[in-house]
Amino acid sequence: MTTTETFWQSPVTHCHYVSPDEYLHEAGSFEYTVKRIIEVVSSHYGITEQQLKSRARRRDIVLPRQICMYFIRNKTSIGLRNIGKFFGGCDHTTVIHSAKTVSNLIFSDEKVRQDVIHLEGII
Repeated sequence: MTTTETFWQSPVTHCHYVSPDEYLHEAGSFEYTVKRIIEVVSSHYGITEQQLKSRARRRDIVLPRQICMYFIRNKTSIGLRNIGKFFGGCDHTTVIHSAKTVSNLIFSDEKVRQDVIHLEGII
């Protein structure tokens, strides 16, 4: 049996959802938590955490949500699936799209770039 055959025959394990409070990623002397990212971003944009986690598609909510996903994706080791579950059960591809969108906006939109730099300093 080859390695590939062994891989495909191995049992499927199920991931369990872990609350954001349980996640912690240490980077040097900094600690990034989902809870902290959400608190800072929602406060900065003047929206509630519930609005941020909702499936609302208003621009004033979508951009802060995308920025949260960008930070969580890039500053923690949380998987795409769990990030999506936390934000209203969205698909992992939505998380990828959100992170890419913010990355692109950092280069093309001065206001977004300044916001991301400011928020990263606070988080």
